[in-house]
Amino acid sequence: HRRGGRPVVAVPLRNAALFARCYPIEQHQAESFLNTALNGLACEAGLSPKPELDLAFGPFALDRALALHWLSYDGLRWDAQLVGVFRAWRAGAAVCTCEVAYRHPAKQLAAEQGQLEWILKRHEQLACLVPIIRAELAPELTLAAARRPRAASESRQQEASTQLLVITGSGGNIGLKLALYFLLARRSDANSADGEFRFRVRLADRLPTEEVRRRLLATPHDSAELRAAVDERAELVQLELSAWSPQLVSLMAGAHAVIHLAAVNPFPDASWAECAQSCDIHALVVEGAVRARVRRLILASSSHVLGNHWRDGSCALLLPDAPLLTSASELRPGTQFNLLPLAQMDAMPYSVAKLCAERLGACAAQHSAMEVVVVRIGWCQPGANLPSTLSATGTPKLGAGDTFAATGEGDVRPAAAAEVGGAAELEQRRAEIELWFRNMWLSNRDLVQLFEATVVAVLDGQGTGVPFVVVNGMSSNRGSRWSKENAIGYLALDDVHARPAA
Repeated sequence: HRRGGRPVVAVPLRNAALFARCYPIEQHQAESFLNTALNGLACEAGLSPKPELDLAFGPFALDRALALHWLSYDGLRWDAQLVGVFRAWRAGAAVCTCEVAYRHPAKQLAAEQGQLEWILKRHEQLACLVPIIRAELAPELTLAAARRPRAASESRQQEASTQLLVITGSGGNIGLKLALYFLLARRSDANSADGEFRFRVRLADRLPTEEVRRRLLATPHDSAELRAAVDERAELVQLELSAWSPQLVSLMAGAHAVIHLAAVNPFPDASWAECAQSCDIHALVVEGAVRARVRRLILASSSHVLGNHWRDGSCALLLPDAPLLTSASELRPGTQFNLLPLAQMDAMPYSVAKLCAERLGACAAQHSAMEVVVVRIGWCQPGANLPSTLSATGTPKLGAGDTFAATGEGDVRPAAAAEVGGAAELEQRRAEIELWFRNMWLSNRDLVQLFEATVVAVLDGQGTGVPFVVVNGMSSNRGSRWSKENAIGYLALDDVHARPAA
């Protein structure tokens, strides 16, 4: 029978007096302890307010609609019966019980009681089942630990201690720069010890953890302090984000904030296939953050979601009286250039994936308790990221001296000389394109202080009551049409048109 429209798993309950009298004493004690442990795990995981199930008994009865929870599990021992109960429970099944007057055979009692072989078997059963069920319920148990109220003294200690940040896509350009900054950032408030580190960082990437570690330590910042920071305050996790896994929830559980940078292709030449894959990643990460009850999710978007405010070579947005581009500006994703014979480029797939992340974040902020900050990042090149290495291509895949032409879906390549017009026309068009991209420059120094602001700012939802904020992520570039106003207190320091600060 169904209960409230939910499929049912029925777990019989042995009569307590008969259980104690008819079973070998060692089995009664071992299975009573096992029931206490498994019911405690179920209660802690939030599957039931106060379960009192005889899980060490069996067999169970179940709605056939739930059979896949058992059939899809590969266990060969006692766990093959029990894991399915917890999986069905997690999926919304009603798990109920009813008492049965079961009498254990007297012959079996006489044969097993006091026998070492059977005593060791009871111990083996406990040693097998408790770790397996604990591992099965790991996502729920991690969440429960993160939500558990702390004593006042513990809360004060936590406030003064390091906070956990999670960064996805941590092996990429921006991920590495942020990881280095947050690992080495020190507290300066009066309530903390002098020079105490502010953050612990959990770094997730599809790359092997040793490769991410190598990249962290291969930076110019490599030092004994950095190596100690990576060893003591960095947790490296290899995780493929394009498919759902309970590990996504575990990854983000207990985090002060999650910075989501991961994408299949982080450059504007992404294809539509890569766009679709990135959209999948964004959806799963937002879902995981909601399930993990993350306090704040920070999504890396792109200036390209407004890129088609400049269409077909028109340079209107380079004029002094052009309107500023703000978080409220009309969405025009793409940055599509049609400047033939000089160049042609289509960043539409790339920007659509970024816009997808934005809208998923907006929905999550509206329908959950999670705060969401969207950063529309400008142009932050890998490495030193100097103004002198910016080019008219809008991508670090081509050099400062290259022009480019379309080769296909979302792709760019250097243009052949025959494809380029006269020298004067070439120079004028190159200057227009280069100025557009240079004015979106985001220096390394401004990058890290921008993301620090996304982590620590108090949000008011830009007056909407919904904790969802969109910020332009550029430096303070003179003549730029990108608004510098923001709701997180970010104040850019560098200017692409000035000598960069040392």
